[in-house]
Amino acid sequence: MAINAISGPVSNGQDQSAKRKEAEVAKEAASEEAPGYGDGVEYWNKRYRGDPNPFEWLESFTELESLIKEATAGRTDATVLHVGCGSSLLPEAMYDHGYKDVTNVDIAEVCIQQMAERNRTLRPELKWFEMDATEMGLIESSFDTVIDKSVLDTFACGDNASSVINKYLLEAKQMMERCRPEKRLRALCTVGLVQLPLVAR
Repeated sequence: MAINAISGPVSNGQDQSAKRKEAEVAKEAASEEAPGYGDGVEYWNKRYRGDPNPFEWLESFTELESLIKEATAGRTDATVLHVGCGSSLLPEAMYDHGYKDVTNVDIAEVCIQQMAERNRTLRPELKWFEMDATEMGLIESSFDTVIDKSVLDTFACGDNASSVINKYLLEAKQMMERCRPEKRLRALCTVGLVQLPLVAR
């Protein structure tokens, strides 16, 4: 769990006491045990069965639109791979804004089925695949842009985080190498952690 602490000018002792209390609460919250993502696909399938409604982790398309435009070089015809799509509304919003060639992958079969059915009629060109983000070799297509919206957060909360993240980044590197030489792959990655020491930029 990550806590962003924003502090302003302290005007009196009471404010200082309140700030100290807030800091203690934040420290305690940050030390809490991470969610049970280590249960892997079972955790996620259970989650999506229990709540089939779309859920947005971190930023929505509105907040990410300018970054997506930059990552796709302003081309709505760019081929996009959305890793760990979950039940995010991001691919739907992208489609409605002209990005028709979006491939969505997630390890949870339940959410892939739910999202594919949800968009079958209104957004038929969206693609949905049940797939482990650390083993995406079955995707033979090349992509202009890869979007990772908090997948690294999920891996960081699971077991063997360092090993899993390294494997995932290696997979992403291999995907870059598979891209057609005339294309430049651009990646957009968002994380909710204030510090992620497992990833060096």
